[in-house]
Amino acid sequence: MLPLRGRRRRVVAVNLRLLDIDDYERFLERLSRAIKVDYSSWRREGDKLLIEMVGGESSIRESIVRLKTLLREYRRGASSGGLVAYSLRRVSREAGLAVPPDLLSTVLSAMGYRAEARGGEGVLATDAPWGLVLEVAREVGERLREVAAQPLATSSRKLVVAASILAGSTLDDAVRAAVEAGLLEEDEKGRLLVRGSWRESLKNLLKALQER
Repeated sequence: MLPLRGRRRRVVAVNLRLLDIDDYERFLERLSRAIKVDYSSWRREGDKLLIEMVGGESSIRESIVRLKTLLREYRRGASSGGLVAYSLRRVSREAGLAVPPDLLSTVLSAMGYRAEARGGEGVLATDAPWGLVLEVAREVGERLREVAAQPLATSSRKLVVAASILAGSTLDDAVRAAVEAGLLEEDEKGRLLVRGSWRESLKNLLKALQER
């Protein structure tokens, strides 16, 4: 360790039981970038991570601010404006299927919940209960797998999957309704493309399904 002359020493204890960490090595990488002092080290003792920092008072203070920002992202049940942040990797892992974050958040929003897919942070922020998040994620993943054989572009698949779940219809009915409503058009390769944004088309498709 560097001599303490002109420096301060601070040890911060982090309770790992309160964090939702999928990749511990990745977490430590980000931790090392957040702490910018003359000397730092960390060691794990059971459920606690002890972080030692040695350096000037301002550099330690700034590092603690960055550390708190990082921990908020990993906090289990972390809340921001009433939303709980869930790791997207955890959602896919526990659902057993890879799920497009924008599709999952759109379905939850249409069900009346607040939901935001924050791809840069790797989280889904929502006020929907965890059990429902998993249930919807599994349904989305399964329907995407079912519709994969149909000649639909990626955005078209998202549209018909979201509509079929929300309307309680079959995928085939959702595709037929989208074509009849003029929301899907065929390209030169025979694929069905969404006219415009799939999210903007969702309301119209739900209305068309309700009228069938």
